[in-house]
Amino acid sequence: MNNKNKPKITGIRHAAREIAPHYTIDRPNGFPDYVLVHLWQSVTITIDGESFATRPSACIVYSREDHQKWVAGEEGIIHDWIHMDGDIPALMADAGLEFNKVFYPKSPDFITKTCEELEVEYYSKRKFSEEICSLGLSRLFYLMSRRCSEEEPENINTLVAQRLRSIRSNMLSNIKEQPDIEAISKRLSVCPSKFYSMYKSLFGISPQKDLINARIEKAKGYLVSGFFSVEETADMIGYNNTFHFIRQFKQLEGITPGEYAKKNRQ
Repeated sequence: MNNKNKPKITGIRHAAREIAPHYTIDRPNGFPDYVLVHLWQSVTITIDGESFATRPSACIVYSREDHQKWVAGEEGIIHDWIHMDGDIPALMADAGLEFNKVFYPKSPDFITKTCEELEVEYYSKRKFSEEICSLGLSRLFYLMSRRCSEEEPENINTLVAQRLRSIRSNMLSNIKEQPDIEAISKRLSVCPSKFYSMYKSLFGISPQKDLINARIEKAKGYLVSGFFSVEETADMIGYNNTFHFIRQFKQLEGITPGEYAKKNRQ
């Protein structure tokens, strides 16, 4: 996508508050820009002539031609909105989203947070602001699509999240050691199954797979160097069984460690 067609923000507000009772948006002829709206409260929205009440945290993306019509409740509305230009249809198609259709991303606080960050960046007009906003807009659309299909992320408080990040950092800094999940769980005052659940919710991957990925990445560097055999590499990254290492390496990379070394060695 060239610079002319890349997604572009033309206006943005996070947590915009309209206090007028039954605040209404009604644009029968559409709008010059594409519009993303995240509605914190329930509204009555009209799509293709049919009106219905949304649930809280509804999202909708309007094309330029769509009739935009929604009515807030008695207490007004808080909402995030973004006006956009560029090839938004391509971004929508790539993210698997549809124009003029309500959708509900799970745990939607990230939308407001992202809009706040992009709002600051957009109006600052600093170096690379346009590029950063374009990338941030694309990221937002992909995250919204992902959150529509994924299970609800587990609610993890800030302190526990910090401790989990510290545990992960320590594990990935000492990949030769097998983490003691029982001991780690006790330090967090949770059972092992709860630890696994929180870890995967926060990092999107189980601790075992996280460790395997780190070990294989480290192994690739050793193999390409030409200084270490497959057996030595396996031992250095924590495998007691070379065949187990070879099997996991092939599962991730599609070829054996020996084949990888031969293919990539300088």
